[in-house]
Amino acid sequence: MYDPPGYLSAITLAGVIAIPAATCAVLYAGAVRAGLGRGRATLLTAGAAVVLGGWFSASAVIASVLVRRKFTDWH
Repeated sequence: MYDPPGYLSAITLAGVIAIPAATCAVLYAGAVRAGLGRGRATLLTAGAAVVLGGWFSASAVIASVLVRRKFTDWH
């Protein structure tokens, strides 16, 4: 079985965290510049963070189930 080095997991996790963080930061800045105000911009950014977090979590669960199904006799 392949045992990847630890830094590979760190790089992967950093990418998964950085993409939604950058998206939320840009979304917040754009909302403030558009004149929505800080409160509404924060609400919009929080909603985007929840949606992106749910999307990544659901993708990870689906991938885990499919990998487990492929490498075991679990049907």
